[in-house]
Amino acid sequence: MPAKEETSSRTLAGAGVVAALASAFALLQFHMVLQITKYAASVDAAHGIIEGRPLWRMFQSRVLSPYAILALSGLFPDYRAAHGVFCVLMLAAAGMLAWRLGRAAGGDDRSAAIAFLAFEAGFALCLRRDDWLYAWDYAGTVAFFLFVIFVVEERPWPWLAGLYAVAVLNRETAAFIALFMVLDPFARAAHAPPRSQAAAIDWRMVVAGIACLAVGVAAIELLRRTLLVAETGPELFGAVATTGRMLVMLQLWHNLDDIAHALAGGETLLVAALLIPAAIAVLAILVMRRHPRFSGLAATHLIYLALVSMAALMFETRVYLEFLPFA
Repeated sequence: MPAKEETSSRTLAGAGVVAALASAFALLQFHMVLQITKYAASVDAAHGIIEGRPLWRMFQSRVLSPYAILALSGLFPDYRAAHGVFCVLMLAAAGMLAWRLGRAAGGDDRSAAIAFLAFEAGFALCLRRDDWLYAWDYAGTVAFFLFVIFVVEERPWPWLAGLYAVAVLNRETAAFIALFMVLDPFARAAHAPPRSQAAAIDWRMVVAGIACLAVGVAAIELLRRTLLVAETGPELFGAVATTGRMLVMLQLWHNLDDIAHALAGGETLLVAALLIPAAIAVLAILVMRRHPRFSGLAATHLIYLALVSMAALMFETRVYLEFLPFA
């Protein structure tokens, strides 16, 4: 067998092993999801997007995953079965991408295996008993793996813009991909040797990032205004309906109360949940100090983390799933 064909065969065999390993772990992780989270309620939440009856108005723009599941449901007995298949597929894809990211960053299979196992452990850590885990959480993790891979592999900015165009239909946190497009040219220029070609700011990438943000915000609001029939969250949880113009629900004071309660009461699970964002913040700062090439990526994740504290419930640990590719 020629050397080129032999190398190709080994590559395909290696990819097959990684795919099988990722699929096996995906099934294991999905079993944990079924045991720990409010899975049935999460299926209903995804189907509610299709009917225009999301839990909250802000969810209505997260159409990609619910409609992807709807497309799959033609191949399976019902929407719930298709939802399960979708979750397993996304977990398997995330596992394979974790392997690729580790290999891209470290250059060998050992680094790839470490990244893979780190993702699997991190996903398990982000599961919280009786919490929600939505379809867009799985797909969002895949999107952010692609995001970090594109950055590590130094793909040109149109790759990021293309990823954003798809990911923004899954969840509005895709805005941080566009934000990176704005920040990274300045970060690279700041760390480049003076008067070198690398010191020039890529204004096309900056303008493209700003345009992505503007178009994304408009698309999100258009989807919400067009597709929303009614929120179901207020009736389910006895909460007040969100206002028609609200883009996010601010949770800062709620989070501060939870942090104070966790620290004062010494509750193990709550304190452990608090350590996750602390670890992410420390990691981002270390990356900025030791790897200036990725300072734009680290800064983007720090800003994302800061906004999580204001617009999400910090102790709902699923909100950290999109940080796993960076971690």
